[in-house]
Amino acid sequence: METVGDNCGYFHSLQEAYTFILELETQLTTKFTCHKADKGFGAIDYNQRPHKVCWEDRKDAEGAKITFTAVPFIYLGCKLYDCQHGVDRKAASKQRMKDKTQARFVLVKLQNIMG
Repeated sequence: METVGDNCGYFHSLQEAYTFILELETQLTTKFTCHKADKGFGAIDYNQRPHKVCWEDRKDAEGAKITFTAVPFIYLGCKLYDCQHGVDRKAASKQRMKDKTQARFVLVKLQNIMG
């Protein structure tokens, strides 16, 4: 793994990344789940679409940036993982579903009383 910042880095192969994640899960006794992935992540068909050759990370990239190392690279995709004990990113939709279910239950209860 090539380290870019305190909690950021990159790998030269997808297998290296998956091995690192498995080792980290074993070490921390936790699981990581995929939060977001680019369409077609993991595809290695470089001719599928044109790629821009980069020398350093984009200026608008989030988090730590890959600095100039005189080694060109192409950006194939990104996949973000979260710890299973992290922030619940679906809390708002779960609350909306709960409210909708409760409203439906009240409506059915009123229909039973009226009918």
